[in-house]
Amino acid sequence: MDTVLGPEMKSTGEVMGVADNFGEAFAKAQIAAGQVLPISGTVFISANDRDKPFMAVLARRFVELGFSVVATHGTARVLEQAACASSACTRSRKAGLTWLT
Repeated sequence: MDTVLGPEMKSTGEVMGVADNFGEAFAKAQIAAGQVLPISGTVFISANDRDKPFMAVLARRFVELGFSVVATHGTARVLEQAACASSACTRSRKAGLTWLT
C-alpha cells in the first residue's frame, strides 16, 4: 500500500489515516480532514430485527463514553431487555421524508 498522498489526492482534499485498527484509522482521517469528533451528545440507533441483538453492546459502549442513546421503539425494547439505558422515539415517514419525535 502506498501511504503517501500524491498531488492529485492533496488537491482534492483527500486524507488518509493509517493504524492497526479501523477505529483509530478512521479517527485519524477525520482529524486530518478537520472534523471535530464529538466526545458527548446523543446517539440514534435503529436496527433491523436481525441486527438488534448486537446493538446492546454498541449502545452500552456509547453510554460508557458519556453519550445518551435514543432508539426506535423496537430497538429500545431490546436495549431495555439488555439493561442498557436508552430513550425511545417514534420514526415517521411522509412524502419521502423521515423524522423522529
